[in-house]
Amino acid sequence: MSKSVPAPVNPDLLVWAREEGGYDIGEVAAKLSLPPERLVRWESGSEAPTLRQAEKLAALYHRPLPLLFLSERPASQPPGAEFRYLPGVTPGEESPELRLALRMLRRRRDIALDLLDEMEELPEPFSLSARLDQEPEEVGARLREALGVTVDQQYGWRDPYESWRTWRDRTESLGLMVFQVPGLDLREMRGVALFQNPLPVVGVNSKDHPLARPFTLMHEVVHLMLRAGGEESAAKEQVRHPRSWPLIERFADSVAAATLMPGDAFTHDPDVATHPPGAAWSINEIEPVAKRFRVSMVAAMTRLATLSRMSWEHCRNLRAVWERKFERQAKRKTGGGPTRAGLILSRVGPSYAALVLDSLTRDLITPLAASDALDLKVHHFDRLKSALLHGAEPPPTPSSFAP
Repeated sequence: MSKSVPAPVNPDLLVWAREEGGYDIGEVAAKLSLPPERLVRWESGSEAPTLRQAEKLAALYHRPLPLLFLSERPASQPPGAEFRYLPGVTPGEESPELRLALRMLRRRRDIALDLLDEMEELPEPFSLSARLDQEPEEVGARLREALGVTVDQQYGWRDPYESWRTWRDRTESLGLMVFQVPGLDLREMRGVALFQNPLPVVGVNSKDHPLARPFTLMHEVVHLMLRAGGEESAAKEQVRHPRSWPLIERFADSVAAATLMPGDAFTHDPDVATHPPGAAWSINEIEPVAKRFRVSMVAAMTRLATLSRMSWEHCRNLRAVWERKFERQAKRKTGGGPTRAGLILSRVGPSYAALVLDSLTRDLITPLAASDALDLKVHHFDRLKSALLHGAEPPPTPSSFAP
């Protein structure tokens, strides 16, 4: 009965939460099966939603219900003030899903910084930089050396998840945090970087195949390096002409490919070394090369182009064929699946999970705060500790684009 009582929400907060979430009135009305006119009345203050309706609004906007009762709008960063420019995404016009993902990334970074401060520890500084006038091969070699992964180690990885976990863990040792982001269309975002200092953040779309994620991760690290080198600014501050971005993206792709596949090892690969000079590559010929290096097909294609074993035009065309092939494939359901603890570990990564659990052990935070920080109920913590110990990772999930 109490749920039908009008909720004393702040109408201005209803407007703020909707706009911050990236929704227009029509979208919200459709999602909640409401006449748009009713939502207009709520936001104007001429009518108040019931408690249940207010709860539904808060859930849709992914905001705590008490926020809608505040007397004034909370301080917030304008869209595009922190993340790197994403081709095809206009700052301020991000989808609700992308806005939610960016909020989640910022919030986890803030939590990590607060916990490190409580422990009286300083985050490792991210000290790598790059400029667009540098050779991608040289930048890739520096990044690979900083990551400390040998080719022999790479050849010895048992499966795509061991590859992804190793690259992610080694990347976090550079002084940044890596999170996986669920619920986003791959066409809108495969990866994103938050230009923060200290502790910059990289978000990788969890819908992507595990073999594709290391390439995306390295691509985003390159954007962080370009930011440190003064070549990039946050999306909202960018003044570059749109025509310049394909060259920047190609630079990031080239460095990422050089990092994952060192030139000497790649050119001496049996399938690369014996391929007739000037002959076109087929998808079937590239697959075994990608498999040996535990990288995506797109990464292997890019590497062939950067080493002049394939033209960039052929690389673009072959990539389009490859992606269309897997876009047409119907998604298949996998049996079983990870535990909730294993899923959360895959999203937040071992460094963040260990930081939260260690803070809980030291009584620096309450179990409720730890649960909120991890998006995991307290009774799952023992499983998370076990998953953290054994490096658990969910099984492959088919996506609209294979690696």
